[in-house]
Amino acid sequence: MIEELLTGDFDRLRNVVRWSIVPRNHNENVAEHSYYTALYALVLALELRESGFTVGVESVLMKALLHDVEESISGDFVRTYKHSHKGLHKAIEAVNVSLATKMFQPYSHAGPELFENWRHAKDHTCEGLLVKFADFLSVLSYVIREVSLGNKAIYRWSAEIERYSDTFLGKEYSFLGDWIHEARVIARNPQREIKVMIP
Repeated sequence: MIEELLTGDFDRLRNVVRWSIVPRNHNENVAEHSYYTALYALVLALELRESGFTVGVESVLMKALLHDVEESISGDFVRTYKHSHKGLHKAIEAVNVSLATKMFQPYSHAGPELFENWRHAKDHTCEGLLVKFADFLSVLSYVIREVSLGNKAIYRWSAEIERYSDTFLGKEYSFLGDWIHEARVIARNPQREIKVMIP
């Protein structure tokens, strides 16, 4: 099992480059994206918990870390393509279930739990909604970083980022309150001067 864990499907996440049709300064891979999604989700979950909100932190972490794991086999589909047609998106999701089923098979005890957390990573529970928002924050942070490095080509994706931020206007996201508003302000103008801490 250890050999599979270290050299199997999960390991390829470091090779899957995101933003493949956009000129880039930094090639972000899916492993990096998953890390930042998990980190942002963890911080927000702990903040929510401290304010008295009931949230399953372990569930948030598992869902966030696993949410794109099937991309080690499928590769990363550009968002504008994946969401261009409802039928296409459903077909991709169906294939992903088949891929994930095979990916988790080598882990006889952990596999079913890993699969369920992957499958429900962005469900309508508060944990799933939080992961969905953290996933967006990871995208937004990448855009901010690219802008700060002088990538003007990424500006043309600003409208898509703003449309993506519209996802979080529903009542179900109200528990994320001001965080959504702040993220949407940034999404509307990622070119604005943002202080990026570079040591």
